[in-house]
Amino acid sequence: MSGRISTQGLYLQSLAAMLNQQAALARTQQQVSTGRRFATAADNPVAAARELDLSRSLKRIDQLQQNISVANHRLSLEDNALAEVTDTLQRVRELAVLVNSDTNEGARDVIVEELDQLLSHLVQTANISDGEGGYLFAGFSAKAQPFVRDNTMVQYRGDQGQRFLQIGSERRVADGDSGASVFQLLHNGNGTFTTRAASTNTGSAIVDNGALRDASAWIPDNYKINFLTDTDYQVVDGGGVPILVDTYEDGGVISFNGIDVSLSGPAAAGDSFEIDPSRYQDIFATVQDFMNAATGQSADSGARAVFHSDMNSVLGNLDRALEHIATVRTRVGTRLSALDDQGQLNLDSRLSLEITLSDVRDIDIIEAASRLDLERVSLQAAQQAFLRVQNLSLFRLLG
Repeated sequence: MSGRISTQGLYLQSLAAMLNQQAALARTQQQVSTGRRFATAADNPVAAARELDLSRSLKRIDQLQQNISVANHRLSLEDNALAEVTDTLQRVRELAVLVNSDTNEGARDVIVEELDQLLSHLVQTANISDGEGGYLFAGFSAKAQPFVRDNTMVQYRGDQGQRFLQIGSERRVADGDSGASVFQLLHNGNGTFTTRAASTNTGSAIVDNGALRDASAWIPDNYKINFLTDTDYQVVDGGGVPILVDTYEDGGVISFNGIDVSLSGPAAAGDSFEIDPSRYQDIFATVQDFMNAATGQSADSGARAVFHSDMNSVLGNLDRALEHIATVRTRVGTRLSALDDQGQLNLDSRLSLEITLSDVRDIDIIEAASRLDLERVSLQAAQQAFLRVQNLSLFRLLG
């Protein structure tokens, strides 16, 4: 009886060894064919969970890279548009310098016609498409045309929304600027106050744009420089209270409340110059002001002086507009640079994750091929051993 059990045990042991070798060979064959260490999570739960986490991280990086691509496209469009705005404003400024010369008074009508075309081009540039069926400078109202030119003014129908895209695990970037921030939110004059000659002036004095000398002493108000005689003037505040009385010197500087204002040319009794706090004035209004000032002829010396004062204001506003657009372009360039930097960081992270994922999931094909050959040999040996066991006389007797 014991001999029968022992022989049966030997038979089962040989069969088990052969089946184990077959199972091992099957697993290795599957690994070689798929390139994976495991087929299901049950094969290696820890590695499967790690693979899932790494795969999710890779998908997040793919989304971040897609965001970078979208932001890069929109910011490149904005940079090109701002370059076009700069070129247009520079041409407007060239015309302003040209028309500010009395020798070019006869060419004003032609200049006004060109200004009208330049203003239309500015509006067209401000309404540039974002390449996705919307408008680049419309804010969150991307589907509505942001700027509409109506007679002598340009209206903004967008909003001040600014979309931010996630480009890194802890980094976001604005993919554009609203039309309000680019074209509208500019302080006119010198940025602190504006100067203007009264249209009724009869003297030839021309006012400059002035300068802020001491910000701590500046008190925003609506001031006026009123000439009592050809040489005597007083500065009054918004309530008409005199705060300075002095004698005028051609080319001299009038200083009060931390600001300096210069007049050049002879003044006349009754002439007046206004000094008001700066306010927001859009780029289109500056070009329109230029057109208004350049329309018609200056009949006398007083009108010419008013015209040149107005043109000084236009030139000052154009310079501020060009500075503002340059500042916006700098911010756009900084964002584009940030996209490049973060994109490279994302690629480095992706490479590291892919290497780790490969270590967790993928087999060493050379090692697996060698192991496959070894297991084939082992299976063949197990099969031969099993055949020998089957041929034992005791097995035949069991039959």
